[in-house]
Amino acid sequence: MSERQHTSPRRAAALLFSCVLAAQSGQLALTPVLTDAAHTFSLTTAEAGQIRTVAAAFAAVAALAAGAASARVSLRTLLSVGLALVFVGSSLSLTASSVPALAVGQSLTGAASSVVLAAGVAAAAAWSDDADRARVVAWTLVGAPAAWVVAMPLIGVVGTVSWRLAFAVPVAVAAATAVALRLAPAGRASQAGSGLRPMLSDRALRRWATGELLSYAAWSGVLVYAGALLVESYAASHTAVGVALGAGAAAYIPGTFAARRVAAERARALLATAGILLAVSVLGFGILRFGTTFSAVGFGVLCFLSGARTYLGSAAGLDLGRGEHASAMSLRAAAAQIGWIVGSATGGAALAGGGYPTLGLVLAMLFTAGALVQGLPVRRRRGRATLPEHLPREAAPARGL
Repeated sequence: MSERQHTSPRRAAALLFSCVLAAQSGQLALTPVLTDAAHTFSLTTAEAGQIRTVAAAFAAVAALAAGAASARVSLRTLLSVGLALVFVGSSLSLTASSVPALAVGQSLTGAASSVVLAAGVAAAAAWSDDADRARVVAWTLVGAPAAWVVAMPLIGVVGTVSWRLAFAVPVAVAAATAVALRLAPAGRASQAGSGLRPMLSDRALRRWATGELLSYAAWSGVLVYAGALLVESYAASHTAVGVALGAGAAAYIPGTFAARRVAAERARALLATAGILLAVSVLGFGILRFGTTFSAVGFGVLCFLSGARTYLGSAAGLDLGRGEHASAMSLRAAAAQIGWIVGSATGGAALAGGGYPTLGLVLAMLFTAGALVQGLPVRRRRGRATLPEHLPREAAPARGL
C-alpha cells in the first residue's frame, strides 16, 4: 500500500507540521529556563549548557539509526517513535532530581528531534502527489520555527511558575499529536532502499551532507550567541531579547515559502546563493551594531535567509536521495546535530578570541564553505538517475547538484 493513500495534502501538512512543532518544542524547552535549572543543581550556566551538547551528540546517533531503520519500518512508525521520545524525554526532564536524569531526558528529546524531522520531511514527499509535494514539504519544515513563535511564549509563561513546568508544554503537544497521527496511513516500510551505507558512498550525497553540516554549524552559532550579542552590546532586557528572537524566528517562515515559489527555476544556484547571502549578513550582524533595532532586524534577515536555505537544502537531499527519502533526511538530521556541536564550540572560541566581529567572520566563513561545497558541480556515477521521476521540479533542485 502506498503511504500517501487516504491522506489529503492538507491533512498531511497539518499532521507533519504538528509533529515537527512538538519535537522542536521538546528541544527548546530548556532554553528559557536554563539558568533556573542550573541554580537548582548548583551548576554554572555554562556547565548546564553542556547538557545541550550531550543531547546534540545523542541526536546525531539517533538520526543515523533512524536512517538505518527506515527501510524496515513505516514512516508513521518512525514518527510515532519520535513523538514517544518527546513525551518520555520531556517527562523525565520535568521530574528530574539530578543532573544525569535531566541529561537523559534532554538526550531523548534531542533524539526525537532528529527522528521526527527526518521522517517528517520524508513523509511529506511520500504522502503527497507531485502537484502538492512542495507545499507539504514547506509546511513540514516551518513546524520548527513555529515552535519558537507559538510554543516558546507559553513555555516562558509556565516557566515563571517553575522551570520544571516548561517541559509540560512539549509533553502535552506530543501526546495530542500522537493521537492525531493515528489518522495517517500505516503504510509499508518507508522505502525499499538499502539504508545509509550506499548513500554515503555517493560523492554527490557526501558533498551535499558536508555542505549541510557546515551551514548548520554556522547557523547554530547564530542561534547560540544572538541573544548574548543583544544583551552585551546594548544591555537589552530579557524581555526585549525574547521579542527580538521571536520576531526573527517568525521571519524564517516566509523565507521557507519564498524559496518554495522559486525553487523550480534555479534551485542549485539558489542554494549556493542563499549560503553566500547568509555569510554576508552574519558578517554584518557581528561587526555593525548601530542599536538594538538594527541588530534585531539583522537577525530577522538571517532567519529569513536561513528558512530559504533550509528548504532548498531539503529539496536537494530529496532529489539526490533517489527516492530513499528517510535515509537522505536522516543523513541531513545527523549533519545538523553535528553542525550544532561544531558551531557552538567554534563560535565560542571565536567570541573568546576576538569578540563579536570575529564571531561574525568565523560564521561567515562556515556559511561560505557550505555554499561552495554544495554549489560546485559533481560528476555522478554512470547509470545513476539524477532527478527521480517522483520528485516534482517545483520541489527538486536543478540537475547535477
